[in-house]
Amino acid sequence: MNTGYRPDIDGLRTIAVGSVLIYHLDLYVAGRKIFEGGFLGVDIFFVISGFLIAGLIRKDYLDTGRFSLLDFYERRARRLLPALFVVIGASFVAAAAILPATAMMDFAVSALAAIGFVSNIYWLAESQIYGAQSGLIAPLLHTWSLAVEEQFYLVFPLIYIAVLARVRRGLAAVGLGAIAAGFVLALVLTRWDFSFSFYMLFARIWELLAGAVLAHALAARPALGQAVPLRWALPSLGLVLIAGSLLTTGLRDGHPGLATLPVIAGTVLIIWFGRPTDPVTRLLSSRPFVAVGLISYALYLWHYPIYAFGRRLALMEPGPVDYAAWVALSFAAATATYYLVEQPFRRRNVVTRPVMIASLCLGAVAILGASVFTLDRDGAPGRLTGIAALYGPANPDNLGLRAQSWDLLNDRLLGFGDAKPSLSEHAHSPSHDEATRLWFDPGSAAQKVLIVGDSHAKDMYNMLSQNLDVLPGIEVARFGMAVEIKTEHLDALQASPNFAAADTVLVSFRYRRFAMDDLPLLLDVLAESGKQVVLTSRAPEFEADSPFTTVDLALRRDGKLDRDAIEALAWATRTVTPDHPTNQRLADYAEDYGFALLDKEPLLCDRAAERCTMVTPDGRKMHFDYGHYTMHGAAVIGQRIADMNWLAPLDQVRTGL
Repeated sequence: MNTGYRPDIDGLRTIAVGSVLIYHLDLYVAGRKIFEGGFLGVDIFFVISGFLIAGLIRKDYLDTGRFSLLDFYERRARRLLPALFVVIGASFVAAAAILPATAMMDFAVSALAAIGFVSNIYWLAESQIYGAQSGLIAPLLHTWSLAVEEQFYLVFPLIYIAVLARVRRGLAAVGLGAIAAGFVLALVLTRWDFSFSFYMLFARIWELLAGAVLAHALAARPALGQAVPLRWALPSLGLVLIAGSLLTTGLRDGHPGLATLPVIAGTVLIIWFGRPTDPVTRLLSSRPFVAVGLISYALYLWHYPIYAFGRRLALMEPGPVDYAAWVALSFAAATATYYLVEQPFRRRNVVTRPVMIASLCLGAVAILGASVFTLDRDGAPGRLTGIAALYGPANPDNLGLRAQSWDLLNDRLLGFGDAKPSLSEHAHSPSHDEATRLWFDPGSAAQKVLIVGDSHAKDMYNMLSQNLDVLPGIEVARFGMAVEIKTEHLDALQASPNFAAADTVLVSFRYRRFAMDDLPLLLDVLAESGKQVVLTSRAPEFEADSPFTTVDLALRRDGKLDRDAIEALAWATRTVTPDHPTNQRLADYAEDYGFALLDKEPLLCDRAAERCTMVTPDGRKMHFDYGHYTMHGAAVIGQRIADMNWLAPLDQVRTGL
């Protein structure tokens, strides 16, 4: 069982891909996610990859006395690239028919990252962007794991062969030391930055090495482990460890790291101690498990774009029929790809080396050309004529609307001479300009209002700055800060020229319950400053199924813009109201500190009529997500602020009005 073809390893692949497929369906029962640890299927794949690759390299080298990198990478290319290119190409066609312009441009960049095997780096960068689209609707997000494997393949063969040529005895011990060092590195990186640790090879290399060291040890000493007590029970223990992890481990429970250890150990135990007579091995070697395992790579490739596009096409929350259709389509596409693409390309007598190289070059050029074409035309916004006719001025491109919502702040930086300003990355932190430059006119007698907060402070800035003609007597500036108050942000605030010049500080956050205990750190500083301080409540929020807002869902469901129906739906689907616990806690703080508190809900919702405004008078969307305002939406609310004299607590504003 330790050399040659291992059908039980194909069975392990079935467990790995099956858990990933279920996990990405995002199913919940009684508020708990089914297969909460299904993401660990990728880690099972990593162990298997390390085991198989090390075994192949060692066998080739010892059998021939040499190792050909060209042959190695040719085999890897035949195994991975044809199916990958087919899936990316098909996804490009679907994306062109479905995605709005900004999402289409993001897809094009992700396709380039995928064929360059730097997807993990790309998606790490994307994860740092505040307000980026949900990963569940990013068709190529799953290619990050392929990038990790390919990066491993670039360095491991060279190191392994170099060591194998010089060290024979004790090499397994060296490998164990490398695994331990990699595991410690994963612990450190996960504690330092979860996203970096999740996506990068540095925190995953110990998993790949676990398989590689096992392959080397078993090849060098086939009888290794024969003397282990109760070794017959170890595959069963391995399966229990894997099942327990898949069912109970949360994504942020220390992964990759301690939370990953049981599933890695379980995979190693099954591979190491599996025997033809063992019940677990017999199960994994059974025809159904092997059949799915054989198509597991294609199944992994296909399922994510099918799920992602399916979520975009669903008019309502996806249900059992949708999920069943996605899974069935994934299996059908994977089976076809396995027999029509994978198998022919893996056989050199069917697809020769020149044909393979020509085919892969053609595929890469096609994807590169399609990506460049898409980016050059800004996502070709005129593609979706049917959607454009349905939406009219409402604009289906929520990612584009999100980007536009930062335009006023970015334009402000242009005035300071910045070539390519972008404040969107500073939703939860101050930019250099907010921390060091004076935005107010020092010679003006207007009341200087500094808006402090996160992206909801950006919304408030947009509301006021677009309506200064009807809000006489004020100037506005913004200082970015997370509601999870950080000492360095407080220090930067107090040292900033805008804070020194401000007469009034207007606080606007998306207050979250777990962070409310931090708020007094900011309020204490503001109370000691002697400035006028006004708190604003948490804004109304609504159920939003990314990438759609309430307006998107209603338009796609009804086929027309029915303002009354949309406003009633919005009222019924509010998730944040004045009696929300965070707003109640905020009211207590306002009373304790003697600060004014302004309620944002009346600016958008009419409690008597039980309606919330979702569309501007000229037919544009008020929001681009659960509660952030578009530029047009912010302009409408700013006018209402003036009409309702909402800023009355700002004494000079009240006088000016």
